Amino acid sequence: MIRYFIYAFSMIFYVLTACKKEAPISNAMVGEWELAGSVNGMTGRMNKNTSGNGNLLKISRQSYERYDHWNLVESGSYSIRQENSILYNKRLNRIIFNEEFDSPRSFVTIESDQLTIWLDAFDGPSVTYKKLK
Repeated sequence: MIRYFIYAFSMIFYVLTACKKEAPISNAMVGEWELAGSVNGMTGRMNKNTSGNGNLLKISRQSYERYDHWNLVESGSYSIRQENSILYNKRLNRIIFNEEFDSPRSFVTIESDQLTIWLDAFDGPSVTYKKLK
């Protein structure tokens, strides 16, 4: 009987440690990002920003700072959770700023050197940042 438990425990341990885990998106988010554009959710109008605009998002492992024309306007903590998106009807990376779990749900994606944050609503706005560092 003990041999069975040792075997079962060994198999469970192997399965849990052998699975390749995907790196969390928060690792890829770390760095300095400059606002490249935004979309007004109500009108669908896209505003493009020129480089060197001073609208920055600085992200560390657990905190962020947002700058408007090189002036710090917001800072705090953030966390990432896998949740179902209403827009895409699948599990995506929800970003929660300053532990405000009851705030409108925002999701984040990273493609190449672009980070996009959007509200999970059919008329929700979005912002796109380009990686600087």
